[in-house]
Parts: sequence; structure tokens; C-alpha cells
Amino acid sequence: MPLPLVSVVMPVFNGAPFLSQAVLSVLAQTIQDLELIVVNDGSMDTSLAIARDFTDSRVRVIDQVHQGVDAAMNAGLAAAQGGFFARMDCDDISVPERLSSQIEYFSNYPVDLIGGCVQMFSETKELEEGFLKYASWLNGLQTHDEMAQSMFVENPLPSPTLFMRTETVRGLGGYDVGVYPDDYNFTLKCFRAGLRFGKVNQTVLQWRDHAQRLSRTAPELRDQRFFNLKARYFFDMNAHQNRPLVIWGIGRNGKNLCRVFGKAGRNIAGFTAPPEYIKEKSLYDLPVRPFHEYPGAFFIIATAAKGAREEAMAMLSARGLAKTRDFMAFC
Repeated sequence: MPLPLVSVVMPVFNGAPFLSQAVLSVLAQTIQDLELIVVNDGSMDTSLAIARDFTDSRVRVIDQVHQGVDAAMNAGLAAAQGGFFARMDCDDISVPERLSSQIEYFSNYPVDLIGGCVQMFSETKELEEGFLKYASWLNGLQTHDEMAQSMFVENPLPSPTLFMRTETVRGLGGYDVGVYPDDYNFTLKCFRAGLRFGKVNQTVLQWRDHAQRLSRTAPELRDQRFFNLKARYFFDMNAHQNRPLVIWGIGRNGKNLCRVFGKAGRNIAGFTAPPEYIKEKSLYDLPVRPFHEYPGAFFIIATAAKGAREEAMAMLSARGLAKTRDFMAFC
């Protein structure tokens, strides 16, 4: 048999409530030249039985002991036979044109990995404003430069829409096992490797919000892990080397980031904020000054107040500083 054009990998752990709908959405793609690799990651519900019940020859099922989503993705990657590699989560719905639109995008633009726009939905409750804003933010980032400039705010590429060449994923070594969050880590890994990003400017996925979503659990732990992950990749960048590092933000996020950098052995030159917010001259024995008093510094924006990130970037840009080269937003 000829090899499939696209290998879709779907990790599953206790995904029985939504698994059938997710699988059917892949099988209903407008392109038929695909394989769907369902990796059952030690589910304790009926996920394995549901996956095995599909008789479509394009569905392949891998059963393994529970090792986590990153290990499940790697198992699917090892089994993939297609020239393209796509991720799909077991609780979402791919629109019928998802894969065809992503293949077309790859043919028309010089990119290495892409995603697509998402539409969030819930069958059990009203969507929270924060999730809707996040989806709007994601959908607004279309070009490589837009995603690169927002890389350290949040993951700019919705992971269940990921699409790239299989050989590229393998060349990166696949997913790093045991690193949380796995999807954001993979995006940062691709960014560090110099890959070019893109995004299909149409909805390719219906992204389900429900109470069991992993990202809903332990928000405090999640925030700390995000900061740690961002800092690790930030240190690998060259733009800030041999330049004073200044944190823009004197609230919880700025203080937290200062501690993360300190534990990593990276010294902070000081803090800054809009003049009206500077009430003290020091924080953690570091100076708090207007940003123009830090010549040659690289600024890390760490303030999550509404509109504060945009205000900081506007003020820095007005002074002739450039995104990515001279400053980066962390939240």
C-alpha cells in the first residue's frame, strides 16, 4: 500500500466522553490520504475499546502504559508513515477542511510548522471571558514575526492544530518527556531551532472547554512552571547577551520572574514601570527607575494588568527600541 500523505497523532488518556467525536472529525477530512494514530496512554476508562471499535483501515491504535502526553506523542511519531505530521487532541473537533487548508498553506509559504485559527466551545456551560480573549489573541497572531514577538507571553500556536513535516519533528528529537507544559515546550523548542511559523487564517479546529482540561488544574503551579520554562528558553536567546536585564513590572509577576532568574544565576539590573507607578526606589535591593535611565538594557515585560503590556511596548517603541531585539513580553 502507498504511504499516507498525513499522519495524525491523537494521544488519549481517559478521553472516552469525547473520543469518538474527535476520531470521526479526522476521518471526515476532505482529504482521505491520511492515517490516524490513536495512542492510548494507559487509560482507565473505555478509551481503548472505543478506539479499537473503529473499522476504518486508516485508524491505527497503540496501547501503552501511562507515561504522559509527551511520551504518547513520541510513540505516535515513531509509528508515523506520512510525510506530514499533525497533532489532534481527543476532546476537540477538526473541521473537515483542516488538513487540506494546512497542506495548501505549506505549498504557498516558506514555513516549517503551522497551526490554524480556533473556535472555542462548551456543551455544558458558558465560556469564560478569559478563554474567549485567549482564542481571539491566538487567532490574531498570523505571521511568523507576530508569533515570534509574542512567543514568551503564551504559546502562540494552538497545539491541537499543529502541522509540520514528519522529518522536521524527528530532526528535533520529538517531544521532551517530562517537561510541562509539553505543547508550549515543543513550540519554544521549534522557535529556538530557528523554524519558521505560520497559521492558516481560518478556523481549523473547534476547541472544547470542559472541567477536565489539564490546563484548568493547579493554576498557581501552572504559572510557576510557565515562568520556569520561559526563562530556560529565554536564556538561550542571543539578543540580551552582555546587556543589563531589566524587568518591567513591580507586581507579583515581576517579583516572581526576578526570583526565577536569580535561581538560574542570571542577575537582574533593576526594575522599571510607568512613572506614576514608581513609589519606591528599590525592590529586592535592586533599583526601581524610569526605563530611560537604563541605557543599553534588554527589557522583560512582566505585567499582566489590563492594557499594561501594550502600554509598555508602546513606550519602549516610542524610544526607538524594537520588539525581540530590545524587549520581550513575558505575560
